[in-house]
Amino acid sequence: MRAGRSTSTASWPGGCACAASTSTKGGRGGVLGGPTPARGRGVATRALRAITDWMFTHVGLHRVYLEHSTRNEASCRVAAGAGFLAEGTKRSAGLHLDGWHDMHLYARVND
Repeated sequence: MRAGRSTSTASWPGGCACAASTSTKGGRGGVLGGPTPARGRGVATRALRAITDWMFTHVGLHRVYLEHSTRNEASCRVAAGAGFLAEGTKRSAGLHLDGWHDMHLYARVND
């Protein structure tokens, strides 16, 4: 596998439901979501699952992780619904507009 980057998105009318940027250097992947009219409809969960499956199959990643603020309960549901397992909490690890947030760490491994 060659080191490189790729980006994928899953769209919903009116906005982006989920976007993923992957880096094959070191076998890392990152996933992020954004506000859309699709909230609460399972779109982000399905998009995250599909993008993660794509990263395993086409990019060849072994492990994909994501982090989100502990204050974002919806992101907990999206991660769990997409098959990610909670691995822990990184204290004061994410700087947001309102200050430092603890961050939940989730991962999914291609078994």
